Amino acid sequence: MKLSIITINRNNAIGLEQTIKSVISLKYSNFEYIVIDGASTDNSIDIIRKYASSITFWISEPDKGIYNAMNKAVDFASGEYIFFLNSGDIFTDGCSFDFMNNATTDFIFTSVIMNNKHIRIKSTPPKRLNKFDLYEGICHQATIIKRSVFIEQGKYDEEFKIIADWGLLIKAICLNKKSYTIVPETLVKYNTQGISSQASMHKNILLQKKNFNTKYGFHINKYFYYLYRLKPYILIRRIYMKISHIINHYNKR
Repeated sequence: MKLSIITINRNNAIGLEQTIKSVISLKYSNFEYIVIDGASTDNSIDIIRKYASSITFWISEPDKGIYNAMNKAVDFASGEYIFFLNSGDIFTDGCSFDFMNNATTDFIFTSVIMNNKHIRIKSTPPKRLNKFDLYEGICHQATIIKRSVFIEQGKYDEEFKIIADWGLLIKAICLNKKSYTIVPETLVKYNTQGISSQASMHKNILLQKKNFNTKYGFHINKYFYYLYRLKPYILIRRIYMKISHIINHYNKR
């Protein structure tokens, strides 16, 4: 299956060059590469021109935000599937897209490595997703999307400036019952400095999710959701109690 790899950039020349180099070194060959630049004022355009021979299509012009740029990119894409690798993100060493040869589902979820200045975490979707997993959010950098999804249900809703990628998944899978598969492949090292990853945006994210739910009629039982959020803590407590029991048993001997 042909893949459209898309990079969105604005004033991040250093990160952009890292991303372009990563795409160029990709072993998978059945893809096109699209770069959408938001009229950068640094030397991003020089970087794009430097690697222009390896870029299928690029444009630099003002946009109305990241999702506006992403929607623009979808219009230019011609692959059966679309994957966003935005400025500053890179592919993992030796990652493989061989699973794309047999792809049929609307979404393909993979694993990512999340990097910031202080910590590195591997994020892997559950083997079977439920609506609580989706409501919590699947990393956009771990998601490959069939282009027909955008044609059938529309592109990113630009009203939601921070969570439109989350909203697309909720609409597609929870409301429109689109199909998905999860593959055991870690594709991307994801730069967590993006706006939706910042702790200071948490209240805005919750507010936008609430407004999205109202607009699209998506409802989730908040009490069951809170229980879902407690699962890791319950598991940790069980492990702690088990270890304590073993230690107490040993001390009594």
